[in-house]
Amino acid sequence: MRVRRLVASIGASFDEFVTKMENHEALATSMINDMHKHAAQAHTEKRRVEQRCQKLVDERDSIDQEIARWRLRAKSCMETNEYKALECLKQAKVYEKRRQSIELQYQKAEQLRDKLVANLQEIESKMEHLETRRAMLSSREAKAHAVNTFNTVSAVESEEIFDRWEREIMSSEYKQPNIYSQNDMDGLDKDLSKEFQTQEQEEDLKRELALLKEEHKNDGGECHGDK
Repeated sequence: MRVRRLVASIGASFDEFVTKMENHEALATSMINDMHKHAAQAHTEKRRVEQRCQKLVDERDSIDQEIARWRLRAKSCMETNEYKALECLKQAKVYEKRRQSIELQYQKAEQLRDKLVANLQEIESKMEHLETRRAMLSSREAKAHAVNTFNTVSAVESEEIFDRWEREIMSSEYKQPNIYSQNDMDGLDKDLSKEFQTQEQEEDLKRELALLKEEHKNDGGECHGDK
């Protein structure tokens, strides 16, 4: 009777041990699968930002071509039609302002891309670490089954809590919205400011046109355009 009870007790302990090990492996596998999903999301977001960066680069190059084209037009008619030459320079200024905006957007997108790359590397490093640990524990489990030992396995609940916490933080980091703040500008006389800006722009354009005339004079070329 004692032998039967001992065998039954050993069998029950062994089954409980196997069940615990199988549950741990299932939890580890689920956790790793979740991290694979996060990695896939990070890859998708990184690719989207990279496409955005390339689009901004293409637009910036196109704007540079427009700026050069309008300045060339101003140069071609500055001797025969000063008004048209000034209008051409104004068009170039519009494109230059747009280029500044594009450049700022590109810098922000580039910073976001670099951050996503760093975060993705961190996720992949963590996944590699977890895969290694899972393989190691699976090997230990197989050995335990083979030699029919009943060593006590250390609990991993505390580490799982921190792992889940870290995954939640990493998931939240990809969802951070871009926040733009606006400063109050009460008390500004917009009409007066616009008047001075217009005057200053005209003066800048005239100075630039004078430089173009001097450059054209030195080149010894002729100006063609409307009379």
